[in-house]
Amino acid sequence: MAAVMSVEILGGCGKKEITENISVITASADEGYVANKVKEAANRFATENDLICETHRVTGGSEEDIVAEIEKAAEAGTDVVVCSGAVFELPLYKMQSQFKNIKFIIVDGAPRKAEGKNYKVRKNTRAILYAQEQGGFLAGYAAVKEGYMNLGFMGGVADEGVVRYGIGFVQGANYAAKEMNLSQDKVVIRYAYQGTNEMSPALMEVAGKWYDEGCEVIFASGGSIGTAVMKAAEQKDKKVIGADCDQSQESETVLASVVKEISDTTFVSITSVYDKTFKGKKAETMDVASGGISLAMGTSRFAAFTEKDYSSMVEKLAAGDIDILVEDMDKLTGNEEMINNVTVNVE
Repeated sequence: MAAVMSVEILGGCGKKEITENISVITASADEGYVANKVKEAANRFATENDLICETHRVTGGSEEDIVAEIEKAAEAGTDVVVCSGAVFELPLYKMQSQFKNIKFIIVDGAPRKAEGKNYKVRKNTRAILYAQEQGGFLAGYAAVKEGYMNLGFMGGVADEGVVRYGIGFVQGANYAAKEMNLSQDKVVIRYAYQGTNEMSPALMEVAGKWYDEGCEVIFASGGSIGTAVMKAAEQKDKKVIGADCDQSQESETVLASVVKEISDTTFVSITSVYDKTFKGKKAETMDVASGGISLAMGTSRFAAFTEKDYSSMVEKLAAGDIDILVEDMDKLTGNEEMINNVTVNVE
């Protein structure tokens, strides 16, 4: 599989030079672990197959800004546009129809006409979603089983993926507390969205305050806000649960990480564009049963929560023995049948 660095194609108005084959579009408002893994996979594929991979960084972050970068990629003759995150869902809804000869791959999102609307994935698009509620469930369950009673969930922008992490986390903690016969006042969860996915000193200050006020471990999800929480945890000698990829090497404070299988999934998806096996018109959800989302037990720092405990819970989730409600937090905390073994303080 090879490509020439500069290819000319005859067109109605003359010759068109192809200057890129694979186009990765990133948005500053949604950059973080997932976007970095997507970029790494795309660049690795390009290097191994003598293709040209270019990254288009959208600095403005608006729908119009994203559309403009996709149009630049199309003008450059790209074969496939790769992106990640909810910020791309609305722009791709339009672009997949406008550029039917280009393949689109979106990780952690799927095209839709408007927020809250159903996904609309056309035949030139593959959307890869993750059962983040299962990952969150495992994180909450493990934290309580490890012995932590004062937990926090700090989300960034309250998009669907971040919300699913949070509500899963609460339900996992509740399930563990029930198994341990703990009264409702024993496990307390502080819960809030920060409205941004970008690391900042202000977020670090907020996380530090949470730790000062009792939080022992914070599950952080949303772009790069986990970095702010880690820095606060280092100062306060507390713990963090990371989201999206293995963050154990970033800080000794990382108790465990919820990991999405991003690199291989992205690589295989790009491969399918070139070996003609691409299957669009679908939004595929990667879950614990498929190995798409998990806790990185091999690099975790658990002392009491064992591999056997983890495997047992994964088997239950994979078999569908546990129902995880996918609701907003207000509805979930109001459901006494579901949340009756922990106290949740929503901010």
